[in-house]
Formats: sequence, C-alpha cells, structure tokens
Amino acid sequence: MLRSPSGVIGLIILLLAISVALFGPMLFPNSPWRMVQRPFLPPFTLATVPLGTDALGRDVFAGMIFGARVSLLVGMVSTLVALVVGVPIGAMAGYFGGRVDDALMRFTEFFQTIPSFALAIVLVAILQPSIYSIVASIALVSWPPVARLVRGEVLSLRTREYVQAAVVTGQSNTWIILREILPNTLSPVIVLASLMVATAILLESSLAFLGLGDPNLISWGYMVGAGRTVSLVDHRVSRRRDPDLGARAQFDRRRPQRRAQSAAVAGGPLIMTAPPAVSVKNLRIALPKGAERPFAVDGISLDLRPGKIVCVVGESGSGKSMCAHALMGLLPDTVTVTSGEIQFEGRDLLKLDDECWRDLRGRRLAMIFQEPMTALNPLMRIGDQMAEMFEAHGLLTPRERRAKALSLAREVGLPDPERIVRAYPHQLSGGQRQRAMIAMALALEPAVLVADEPTTALDVTTQAQILKLIRNLQRNRNMAVMFITHDFGVVADIADQVVVLRHGKVVEEGPASAVFNAPQHDYTKALLAAVPSMDPPARSPLDDQAKAVEVIGLDKTYVTSGGWFREDRRVDAARGVNFNILKGETLGLVGESGSGKSSVARLVMRLIEADRGTVRIGETDLTKLAGKALRAERPRIQMIFQDPFASLNPRRKVGHIIADGPIAAGTDPKVAFDRARDLLKMVGLDAGALERYPHEFSGGQRQRIGIARALALEPEIIVADEAVSALDVSVQAQVLRLLEDLKARLGLSMLLITHDLRVAAQICDRIAVMQRGVIVELKPTAQLFAAPEHAYTRELLAAVPGQRERAPA
Repeated sequence: MLRSPSGVIGLIILLLAISVALFGPMLFPNSPWRMVQRPFLPPFTLATVPLGTDALGRDVFAGMIFGARVSLLVGMVSTLVALVVGVPIGAMAGYFGGRVDDALMRFTEFFQTIPSFALAIVLVAILQPSIYSIVASIALVSWPPVARLVRGEVLSLRTREYVQAAVVTGQSNTWIILREILPNTLSPVIVLASLMVATAILLESSLAFLGLGDPNLISWGYMVGAGRTVSLVDHRVSRRRDPDLGARAQFDRRRPQRRAQSAAVAGGPLIMTAPPAVSVKNLRIALPKGAERPFAVDGISLDLRPGKIVCVVGESGSGKSMCAHALMGLLPDTVTVTSGEIQFEGRDLLKLDDECWRDLRGRRLAMIFQEPMTALNPLMRIGDQMAEMFEAHGLLTPRERRAKALSLAREVGLPDPERIVRAYPHQLSGGQRQRAMIAMALALEPAVLVADEPTTALDVTTQAQILKLIRNLQRNRNMAVMFITHDFGVVADIADQVVVLRHGKVVEEGPASAVFNAPQHDYTKALLAAVPSMDPPARSPLDDQAKAVEVIGLDKTYVTSGGWFREDRRVDAARGVNFNILKGETLGLVGESGSGKSSVARLVMRLIEADRGTVRIGETDLTKLAGKALRAERPRIQMIFQDPFASLNPRRKVGHIIADGPIAAGTDPKVAFDRARDLLKMVGLDAGALERYPHEFSGGQRQRIGIARALALEPEIIVADEAVSALDVSVQAQVLRLLEDLKARLGLSMLLITHDLRVAAQICDRIAVMQRGVIVELKPTAQLFAAPEHAYTRELLAAVPGQRERAPA
C-alpha cells in the first residue's frame, strides 16, 4: 500500500504517462508528420494545436504523444532483453561459484569497463540506426548491472536453509535456481528494472538527438534534437531556481534548545531526583483487524523495582515482547495503545515525543535484543558502536569514548578486549556478540534494562556466563531489569519476580520461589511440566545391532584468508570424527557453539565437502558420489533444519514444499501430493494446509511441516539440526514426542544435533560430546549423565539452566 501523498502522486503520474503512450493516439488522432497551416504557430492559439508547431509546421503535442510510445517501447523492451540476458548469467555465477563465478564475472566486467553511452553509439553506428539496433544496443550495455545484482542475491540465498533443504531432497540445480532462488530475487530486480527503463529512455533520446535514431519514427530524442522540448524544459527549470537553497541547507545549531523545550513540554527536565522505577498500569495494545485476537497486550499491570529482576514468561504470541517494546517506545505502526500508562520517573512514557525518547533511550532506558548479529551494525567496528552511545548523547571527547569502549569490553568479560573493539560483528562468536550488546546497553548506566530473550540462541555454557554477567551487573548498578524468556530453566537461575503471560493477559505473578514451588494457574503448571527433565527415561536395548550410518575419520578445516599482512586463520570443524548410528537408534551430538556439531551434520548430509573421511549408509559411501548418483541416494537420509522460519520457502505453498522432493525423484505429482496430505495428518496438521503459505503458520506448525518434508521421501535416517531450539517449551515438548512417535512407527534412525542437554536426555539412546571438532566422550545417555568422565562433559552438565545453584538474593 502507498502510505505517502508523494507516492500516490508519483503512481498517478506514471499511470497517466503509460495511458497517454498507449491510448493517446486514439484520443488525439493528429499525425506528428502532418503539417498544419504555418510554422511556429504559438501555443494555445488553436485548440487542435495546444503546444504550437515546430519549424516545419508540425504539431508539437502530437509529436510528444507519439514519441512517448516509441521511447517507452524502447525502454521496456530493451530492459526486458537485458533481464533475459543478465538474470541467467548472475544466477549461474552466484549459485555455482568458484571458476564458473570467476569466468562469468570477468566477462561481465569487460562490458562494464567501457562507458555504456559510448558503447551504445558504436553499436548503433555499426548496426545502422533502426528501432531494432537501438533496442539491441541498449540491452547489451544494460545487462551487466542485472547480472551483478542477481549474483549478489543468489550468493546470499543459496546458503538459506530452504535452499539446502531442496538440495537434500535431491532436486536438480536447474529446479532449485528456477523454483527456490529466482522468485526470491524479484523485489530488488523489479526495483532495478524500473530504473533501467528510465536509463534506457535517456539513452534512446541521446542517440536520437545525435542523429542515430530510427529516421522513420518520432521519439522524444528526435524532438529534443529539434530544439522545442529543450526550450520548454529549460524555461520550466529556470523558473524554479531557488537562490536561497544554500541558506536553507546551513547546519541547524538550535537542536539542543529544541530538545530542552520538547523535554519541558513532556513533563520537565530529564534528570529526576526520584529513584528509577517503572510502573505499567492496565496496558492494552490493540492488534490490527483480522488478527487472531483483538489485543496483543490486554490489561497488563506490573512493576519493575530497582535491584530486582522481573522475568516475563510465556509462549510465542503471549505479548511479552510487545510489552517490552512498549516500554522502550518501539511499538510497530500496525498496533495501537488503546489504554493504560507506563510511569517512569514521574512521566508517562506513552506520551513522550521523539526528541524525549532519543534522550531517554540508552541513558535511562536500555535494551538487549534477542539476536545480536542483526542488532549490531555489520559495517562498524565493535568499539565504534560502543563509542556511538556516548556520541549520540553528546558526551565525552573522541579519545575518552574510545577509552570508555575499551573499559566496557573489559567489564563484560570480553577476551582480548583490545582486539575485540577493533573487530567487526561477524568476527566474533555468538556469546561475544551478546556481551558486546550488553556493554552497549550498559554504557550510560541506565536505570532500567530490558532483555528480550538474550540467551535463546546460545549454548549452555555461554548462556550460563551471560546470565551470571547480567545478574552481577544488575546488582552492582542497582538496576531494574525486565527479562523476557520462554525458558523456565533461565527463570530459575535469574528471576526475583515472575510474571506469566498468556494471550496478552497476566495469569500468574509472584516471587520466583512461589511460582516454581506452588504454581496456581493451570497454564503455569503446564509450562513447568513441559520443561525437559535432566533425568533420562529408561530405554530398552536395541534388538537390531546393524549400523544405519557409519562415520569414519571425518576431517574438515575452514581456512580464512588473513590478507597481505596476517597469516591465514585455520579452524578445525572436525578432526578424526568417528561414530555410528544403529538402526532404530537416536544418537545425540552435543557441544558448545563452534564445537563443530553442525558442521558434522552438514558433512554427513554432503551439504559441505569433507577434507577426508567416509560417510557410509549401508554399503554406500556418500563421500564418493556426485551429480545424479548422489541425488539418487539422497532420499535415504533427510534433514530437519534448525530455523522453522528460514527453512521453508516463503513464496511456495506447503503442498509444493513437501511434494517437490518426491516429484524430483520421479514420483507422479498426484501421488506426491496425496502423500503430502497424509504426512500433514501424521504430524498433526490439517490437510487444508497444503494450499497455504508458511507465513500463515506458527513456529511449531512450521517445524511440523519441516518434519513432513523430511519424511516425504521415506528416508532411513533423519538428521535433526537443533530442530527444537527455537521453539517454546510446550511446543518443544510436542515436537519431541512427535519425533519419538514417528521414529518408533517408521523404524527411523536419527542424528540429533543440540546444545540443550535436557532435550538430549529425553530423546537420545546415546550421546556424543564434541569439543573443538573432536568427540571427547560417547556413552549411553544414562551412563553419561550419571558418570561423565571428561571434564568438558562435566562442565556442560553443570551449566544447564535450572541445575546450577543460585547465588543468594
């Protein structure tokens, strides 16, 4: 939808231009070649000649109408031809990479080294001026930007989980490019195409102005050459010249005064003598029409007190993040606060203007976001982003800001802080990025800290470190903290008070000990019951000792170039990895982030190539296969990906997502869709989901769709890579029960990748512990939990949320 008046006006002008170009000759039948009574007839003298005539007595308005058809035709057709050439070249370069990418990009760069206008002149002169040579020449100089844009988009998209899922299901490269990747490049390509049409019209006009246009056609360039349009445009431009433009562009030095005035209007000076505290009273936030319920937050009231941590707990969609965003003034435009207030230092935060919010955020109110990789600026060094907090509020000198950034890096426990402050976000681990986010949030010593799921994506040891850090900093600075989470293990470690939300309403609140030991509401009891236990259930030994998968001596080293002045950085993702999975067995692979467990999963799936080693399914060594032979074996081993949102193609319906694999394997489409319908019922979804898109489902439902896709090819082995880590505890419990049930019914073997030992305890027959690319311990689950031998295994078990002893409050 167009939201701004300028956008509406622009669309109206565009539609009028196209309408005039297409239908103008029917409404205004005068021929542009017809000569009227005399030359240089002034405008508006005759109704039939509204813009007058040129030197030969021809109608200028008729020329503009007919010229629009030619110029727009050249622009659109040449752009279409450029897209037909550029899109396949860019797609192949981005998807295949390596030598294919190098060759195609060198070919593209050759055309870009020559100025496009000069090349177009040469080509038209060689081919002789005509409408066809002009279109061909403009298309030939226009396709390189298309190729480069598509290549960049494909390079980004080919690593997405839904593309990897298509590879795993055995689809061909052509099918993947056409169905999975190219539809998701449409948005930037359409934007570029609109700009290319305008550029093509300009090129055509320039060629016609130089006498290289089609002599049998009138276009805008021909009219520019005749001089009339130039005079008209120059006259209009000259009247709009603004001698005061430079004066208006001077720097406005009155911003501090406006801030003070704005603050006074909002309720007085920013620095208050009252102790910092937040009181949320009867907050109600309405969802847009058509939502699943009328209110995202429905009458919530809660208090944040200095020196206390309030954990707001609930499933996805309970309203906990919406409440946090309201506290920070970050609510989206699609929702509306209909009632309530948020009192902070004597003012209602819901009534502040933008200037007051800019002064409050960071200085008095701060937030730690869930995913630091998206919250940090990828183009700025970590130290610069920390220093920016002081710069935004006009504090300290540049040298003092740099010194303060280094001090903050030390305070939050970042290793080698001198190196960290010079690094970019992608050069840090997940835990280091989260520590950097905490340092930024605490830079100005705020009175209130909002932490929105800050440990969800972290492994247990890093999670333990982050929770301990937040608790210590909160106590040392006497902050009030709102901690958003769905993990009751985290709540047990950090909370002073607990507020349980469901469907936007508070169903239970109280001290953490009371909520844990004597929950009152059935929903709270259900959430607590859904938390996986650290006590492995009793499991019967497997009757069949045949090996479903055998991994022998698997090695993988990633090498990152250090540039001219530093050595290349080598990371061992897997070193001599050996394990096997018996038929009907679930083997868990656990470890911290960076331990190599996800790399091992992708090596087993042949999504990345091993340096050495063997992956054997039955008598087949997958590492020796390629091309069609590999695609023929892929149905035997399938994968459930970590992110239920990223692993499903947003532009394809669920039925196609599930049926594509069997269709690629040669199954009749009707049979494949019938199988997809049965699989949806098997995983607990209605058959009507076949015709819906992924965005119409919740996270748990999407993960069920991912499971159905993995089962569509009737595999022998399932690799589940962090398949439940992004889900709420109740949904997580449902998916785990579903996996166990399907494994028993279908006789599947499973490799479960997880950093959550509670999940591994409930579903795994054996567990392998990985550290820095090496399996340091492998035992039956009960034995591993009862008597861990390796120090690293003991460290992981001790770091599980809810198992650590809490420090006294």
